[in-house]
Amino acid sequence: MQPNQQAPTGELGQIVDKLKTANNVLVTISTNPTVDQFAACIGLTLVLNKLGKHTNAVFSGAVPSTIDFLQPEKTIEKTTDSLRDFIIALDKSKADKLRYKVEDDVVKIFITPYRTSISDKDLKYSQGDFNVDAIVALGVHERNQLDSAILAHGRILHDAVVISINTNTGSKLGSINWVDHKASSLCEMVSDISRELSANVFDNQNATALLTGIVAETDRYSNEKVTPHTMSIAGVLMSAGASTQLVSSKLEEQKEEVLPPVTKKEEQKEIPKEEDGVIEIDHSPEKPAPAIEGEPEEDAGPNQIEIDESGQLKKLADQEAEEQKAPSRSRIISEPPRLGGQLTANSTPAEEQYTGSTDPLSNMPDKPLLKRGQGSSRHISSKPKDEKRTSETEKPEDSQTITELELSVGSPHANEVPESSVDDARTAVEKAANEAEIDDPRPLAREDQGSVEFDGASKDTTPNSPPPPVPPPFVPETK
Repeated sequence: MQPNQQAPTGELGQIVDKLKTANNVLVTISTNPTVDQFAACIGLTLVLNKLGKHTNAVFSGAVPSTIDFLQPEKTIEKTTDSLRDFIIALDKSKADKLRYKVEDDVVKIFITPYRTSISDKDLKYSQGDFNVDAIVALGVHERNQLDSAILAHGRILHDAVVISINTNTGSKLGSINWVDHKASSLCEMVSDISRELSANVFDNQNATALLTGIVAETDRYSNEKVTPHTMSIAGVLMSAGASTQLVSSKLEEQKEEVLPPVTKKEEQKEIPKEEDGVIEIDHSPEKPAPAIEGEPEEDAGPNQIEIDESGQLKKLADQEAEEQKAPSRSRIISEPPRLGGQLTANSTPAEEQYTGSTDPLSNMPDKPLLKRGQGSSRHISSKPKDEKRTSETEKPEDSQTITELELSVGSPHANEVPESSVDDARTAVEKAANEAEIDDPRPLAREDQGSVEFDGASKDTTPNSPPPPVPPPFVPETK
């Protein structure tokens, strides 16, 4: 319906008439508002203020960032304090004249006293009643859906005319309830009210706010809420300076910033399981790493290391077998020490690393080669200590002499050697040894080296005689 052609009827006409006569208007929304409700609240407040009405929008909840581009902080207030007058009381017998003056951002009130002086003690301050002529509730169906800042002062609802505007479901909240099921949004209904109030009321700011609600509710003119009247109102708003592309881009940016809710499964994936001091070991077979050119490939058999259930390392049996086959190979300690055994730096046993002493005194045979006769006869052996001769009494049971072998095979030379030849030879050796009068098995002292023979009983009684020379340290032979 075009303005100035015919006066509106029904609830729309009543709302237009009331807003034309009202000077102080309160605009509010529900406790859980939509983008359409926020946009309609901002748009209607801007329209009424442009028409010279003292209009306040009140919402104490959190304003979503989706409508930040509409600058809601400049329009929506958190409390109803601005709806009340501030009263300064003074005894009229002390006042002669009152005047005020605005200087920059300050309002100065001048009181001319009458035959007396005035101080701050003469002034009394108080809050007046709520100065509201009409309340416009957008998208509110019941009283408990109103903002808590308004419900805290019940007198506002009793002293003012309540106007309820909805697109669905009737409301019994106010004295004037307008419901339009054909309207796409609350912003479309507010645009109709604004056009009835004044034909030239729209500007870039309030038209952008009203177009935001229409675009949001119709999903950019793509759902079933769009009607020819909706497109007509959108055209009027766009001709006043609103941009559908700007509004659509702003709403799309806010949708991208809102992340989807995280499910329980995703939370389990994102938050790692915390276990102090526990390392999980992967027992799946691993593929061998590719060989590098110029380097020999490693044998994956005997050099493998397994991990048993107790978590300790153990070498494979084939590795030990390889080490036994090559004892001369240089050993490198590559495994932790084990209980028992002896860990040495090389593979040669300790008892085989060193040879016997070269000192002739330490290489004496354990037993004399020949039996001693009567007297103090002695025998000197020229063989090393570890090369012992086996006597006749110690020969193995399976060993035989040459004579016995010759007799066993029937050799003709067996009878040529007398049986007493061995005893005669032993007797001759003992006789020669007795004639040499060798009493001490140790070698004789060498006078050219300053050695003195020790008889085992004499002691050096020379005072301050030097200690005997210290023998050189023993150095093992290197193989």
